[in-house]
Order: sequence, then C-alpha cells, then structure tokens
Amino acid sequence: MHELPFAGLLAVLFVIAFTRGGATYAVGRAAVAGGRRAQRLRARLDGPTMRRAESFAARWGVFAVPFSFLTVGVQTAINLSAGATRVPLRRYVPALALGAVFWAVLYATVGLAAVAAALSLAATSPWAAAAAGMAVVVAVVLLRRRGRRSPSTSTSTSTSTSRAELPTTSDAHQGRATSATSTPPPESVVASPAPADVAEAEDLALARLLASAPTGTSFAYGDEPDQVAERFGTDDAPTVVVVHGGYFRPRTDRRHARPFAAGLAERGLDVVLAEYRRRPGDPDAAVDDLRALDLYLRSTGTPPVAYVGHSAGGTLALLRALADDLPPVGAVALAPLSDLTLDVDRSGGVGPVVEWIGATPAARPEAYARLDPARRMAAGARPGGRLVVVHGDIDGVVPVGDSSDLRWPSGTDVRVLPGAHHFDVVDPTSPHVAAVYDAVESCARS
Repeated sequence: MHELPFAGLLAVLFVIAFTRGGATYAVGRAAVAGGRRAQRLRARLDGPTMRRAESFAARWGVFAVPFSFLTVGVQTAINLSAGATRVPLRRYVPALALGAVFWAVLYATVGLAAVAAALSLAATSPWAAAAAGMAVVVAVVLLRRRGRRSPSTSTSTSTSTSRAELPTTSDAHQGRATSATSTPPPESVVASPAPADVAEAEDLALARLLASAPTGTSFAYGDEPDQVAERFGTDDAPTVVVVHGGYFRPRTDRRHARPFAAGLAERGLDVVLAEYRRRPGDPDAAVDDLRALDLYLRSTGTPPVAYVGHSAGGTLALLRALADDLPPVGAVALAPLSDLTLDVDRSGGVGPVVEWIGATPAARPEAYARLDPARRMAAGARPGGRLVVVHGDIDGVVPVGDSSDLRWPSGTDVRVLPGAHHFDVVDPTSPHVAAVYDAVESCARS
C-alpha cells in the first residue's frame, strides 16, 4: 500500500471503511428482524460498549456515525446501533461515506506513518519495539481504569442544576411549565450522593434485578406468546398492574421488574406484572395488550385500581390513565417516557421510540397524536383517577426534566427524588423505593 499514489491509497482505505461500516450496519438491522435470538449477538447488543454507543448516538443522532470513525472502541458499536435502530439508508449512507473519508485520511497520513515507524523500529531493534508496544498497552489499560474510577464532574443533586444541564427542547416544546403539584420526598428517604458513573450504577442495578428475580403465578390473557402476566400476592386485595420498561424493545421483558412487583405485593396488594408485545413498527400491539389485560382482569372479578409503569412502561400506564373509553384508574408513572416527541428530537430523529412507532413524528403525526402522552394531555386529555409521577434527579436514561418540566394536568402529584437514578425507583434494595411503594399504596387505596 505504501507504493500506491496518495489518491489511490485514499480510495482503497475509503472502500475498506465504507464496506466494513456498511456490513456492521447490516448486521445490526438483521438483529432487529430476528438476529437477537443468537446468544452471542444478543450479549453484544446488551453489553456496556453498546450502551455507550447508544448513548452517544442518542445525543448526536446520525452525526455520531461519521465521528465514530475518529474514535477507538465504539466505531463498530455505533454502526451496529444505527442498523439496530433502523436509521434510514438515505441518512445513513451519506454519514457513512463522510466517516469513511475521515478514516481514510487519518490512516493515509498519521496511521500509516505510525505503522511504518513501528516496522522500522522492529527491523532495527526488536527488543525496543516490544518494549514500546508493552508501554502502549500498559498506558491504555491505566487510562481506561482511571476513566472508570474518576468521579463525575457533575455530582450535584440539585433539581435546578439537573434541569439546566438537560438538552434544550425543540421550538414545539418551548415554554413548557409545571402546573402540577410538586411533592418533596418523604424525610425517611435519605438522598444518596450522585454516583461517580451513573450509567455504571444503573447497569449494576439492572444486573442485580435480573439476578434476583422471583417468579409469580403466571396466567395468559390472550393467545399470543407475550400476552401473559404474573400475579404476586392474593387476589382478595386491591389489584395493581405493573408495566415494565425497556424502551419497547423486544429483547427486554418483564424479568427485571419481578423484584419490584414482589416487594409491592408484600405491602398487601394484589400485583399483576404484565407482559406485552413489543413489536418494532407496531406500537398499537402494546396498547391493545394492556387493554385486553384490563378487560380480562375485570371479567375475573379483580378489576385494577391502579397502573404502575416504569420508563417505557410509564408511557403505557399514562396512556391507560388517559383512556376515556375504559373505567377510570389511578396511575403511578416512574421515570416515564412522557414526551415521545421530545425523546425523538433529543435523539436526532432516530432511536428506540422511532423504532417502536416505525417513523418520526413528521412521518406519522397521527400515531404520535394517539401514543404520545404529552401530546394527548396538550390536546385536553385528562386522567380519570389520581396521577402520581416519580422521577430521580440523576436519571441517566430518561432526563428528570421530562417529568419536572412537563405541563401536567392540574392535580398531578410530581415527585423528584434527589440522588435517585433510573432503576432506583424499581429496585427493592434502593433507599428510594420506599417512597415509591408509599406512592403506589396511597394511589391504590385512595
């Protein structure tokens, strides 16, 4: 390759980068269609590198693709994420081409010069080359460890500080104000300091929930495999339906919500943990499933009095609370995705919400008018029962501003928990969950 003219070298490197990135995108896209059944691929999609890539992509949108070619360690994950979230080819291909140009120029200049220097050193002094290589490896390892252990530069648990650091909303969302009632957490809940790495703390909490998942008594409320639920407690108490989160993705089921449901049942409630269909491009399947579960429970003499939803499950719980063709119920939304349009804007027009609904708000405005709680409430929809919203102020998945800054219907009880992250509100081992259980019990028995 050193013998090629510079233009020819750039062309070869461009083709290599473009082909590799495109193939990775194709693998990610295939994963959505069924590749996640393969355990090794599923582990890759759920791993920490993929989580960092999805976070980077959520912040920068399609621009994350070209800039990923200037990084080390997340380039593959970014392109895999672009495929998994079905970034349209008309947007992905130009971004990939720009990234391939970045990569070709970088390696045609600095990269190949470094390789040539290493080969020259190896030819003249193999031991010196080995020592230099070992020094590079040690330096990389030390830097990675230091990065993992270094404290976050943002450790404030102040609600006002958290709001200031949130991404700005689009013009369509400017001027939002809180008209709901804001309630501080009970004094019994001691606010823990923000962890050095919120994302790592959330990953550890999720792993802990999955590792300690008790099972309830299963029953089917429909014919589809995902139309099942588990009952915790006894059916002679007020019935509460728990709806798990997971950004509506097929690979995330109800398992991580089992400890929360079991802990809630210990408060003397009849808890039904719902599973539902999570089909990309078919969002109504999830809404229809919860309606079917609601009707099934009423037909068996255990009508639900409240719905408790976490994250994406909070979206579904809010939609059930706003339904005017079903009996009124209370709802407790925990770190909810309450504004789907804002989430799409924040992610640059890609991401899990677009994947779930199958299009952007501009492409399917009627779907967002039906499925976006913020839009429903802005159009005048009101909950039939009591509505409580609980959100941690250091949430690394759904920003606290999605709850604290939203214009909720009058009477909504909005509670911000200082020092709580995304899974603290559903983790029975968290010091914050007692406040959540109190809110649910109060809603169910009011």
